[in-house]
Amino acid sequence: MWAASFHLGLSVTGILALYGAVLSTLTAAIQLSNHFRDRAKVVLKIRKNMRFTGGGHAYSGMIVVIVTATNVGRRPVTISGFAAALLFRNGREETDWVLFDVRPPLPFEITEGKEVSAFVNQEKVDFGSISHWYAWDSAGRHYRLTVAPWYKRWLSSYRYKHAKQPEEQARQ
Repeated sequence: MWAASFHLGLSVTGILALYGAVLSTLTAAIQLSNHFRDRAKVVLKIRKNMRFTGGGHAYSGMIVVIVTATNVGRRPVTISGFAAALLFRNGREETDWVLFDVRPPLPFEITEGKEVSAFVNQEKVDFGSISHWYAWDSAGRHYRLTVAPWYKRWLSSYRYKHAKQPEEQARQ
């Protein structure tokens, strides 16, 4: 009867090859974790019903919405703008609201732990029509905070894609 046998031959070159494979895999894993840990990451926060107190400020006594972008990553990011993306409504021409009152003024580089804030009068904001708030950086990346439920955003996107454009309506 023939019996299966398994022979394990240990040699110095085999041990060194195994050591090199384990060491290079470990080094690659550490480099990947450092890459993902060190990248830029911006988190947006919205604060509603904020009132400025004290005189001398343009918003003194007014209720405002504050949109704050904070860099929680390790690489610096230059924020170039803030906006709110709107849900689709038939007949409305604008798709986004750009927020102009930003402190400190834009473009502004935020390093690790730093923040930049945009202010808007709350009386002029229709929160039910906002899909998401977002900020963008000098490289064109968008950092967003979604406020509308997924089904409203999906329905808005569907309606936008299937809405008749004004030129099409004029031709018919």
